[in-house]
Amino acid sequence: YSEMVNNPKGCSGERTENRAVVEGIGKELGEILNYSAGTGWELLYSVDGSDIDWMWAEEQVIPYVLEVSPRSDGFQPAYEKRDPTVKLNRKGWQYLLDRLQGPSINGVTKNFKSIEYKRKSDGKTFSYKINPDGSYHIIVTPGDYDVKYIGKNTSKKISLKVENKVTIEHQ
Repeated sequence: YSEMVNNPKGCSGERTENRAVVEGIGKELGEILNYSAGTGWELLYSVDGSDIDWMWAEEQVIPYVLEVSPRSDGFQPAYEKRDPTVKLNRKGWQYLLDRLQGPSINGVTKNFKSIEYKRKSDGKTFSYKINPDGSYHIIVTPGDYDVKYIGKNTSKKISLKVENKVTIEHQ
């Protein structure tokens, strides 16, 4: 409890490589719910080895921990106080589901195993492991990107502009 949106990374001073995306979504979610948003070390204390850090590092998902209910309600609020919390947090769940349809690079490929992508405006390169079924869905911020698809003995480079939603499909 505490009305917070915690995003990775939990160790003091650490940030995700694509901070603009991860912390941007967390901040928007916090604003929708009127919760504080940030990393665990900013909001509470250093959290080494948390599940959201693992999910971020190993599974490439953008995870958040929502601490719900005000401190004044305690750790296990009375049932009559839970319904308003559930109703409030539905706004947050809907935002996250809607955000999946926002700016992204996604598709399915049979020929490649990983992707390197770079937003041209800041020049930072990020890596993404394509899922075993060939699918990928990378949440990004709008902008112009250089994308490199990497396979065992092949690669392919493209440039693209991400506005709302981009779908790239390789057969």
